[in-house]
Amino acid sequence: MHLARIAVLIISAATVAALPAAALAAPGAADPGIWQLKRATTISFTYWQGISSVTGYADAPLLFTGVAEGAYRTNSKLAQAVGNDSEIPAAVKAAESYNHIGDGSFDQAEGGRFLLPLECYYPGAGGNTCKTGSIGVADPKSLGWRYYVKLDPSVIAKAMWVEVSPDGKYAWTSSGDDLLAF
Repeated sequence: MHLARIAVLIISAATVAALPAAALAAPGAADPGIWQLKRATTISFTYWQGISSVTGYADAPLLFTGVAEGAYRTNSKLAQAVGNDSEIPAAVKAAESYNHIGDGSFDQAEGGRFLLPLECYYPGAGGNTCKTGSIGVADPKSLGWRYYVKLDPSVIAKAMWVEVSPDGKYAWTSSGDDLLAF
């Protein structure tokens, strides 16, 4: 009985040791062919920074951020309904030096709001010169600016993206290697 147990352990150890070699020698899995491109659409270059959909609609509008500080809303067929190439108000720019909006997110709180991660980015001056970030809040229909919430600079030096959790309880972002929820 003792010898049988040792034999099983030796066989098990040999099998486990052989697995990495077998995995390396095995050919890659074949494409099952379930993904098929049905349609492609070209969008405006100004929409390149981020996208979010407005939930609660059968034909959901889309919200975009782009280039540097723009915010845009389109219908589901990507026809622009409203846009603002300079969403960050002058007073906020003067107070915080923000000149960039990252990848935003729609949130249903307060009757709906477009959350906009704000940061400063001046490549010629070394990048993130203000060492602070905020979340701006805009109306998702008109894109009118409402307010902003400054994030603690000891925790987050810039805000590149924000995403609202599916249950709407948290807004997620990151700082370095850390994922943050607030």
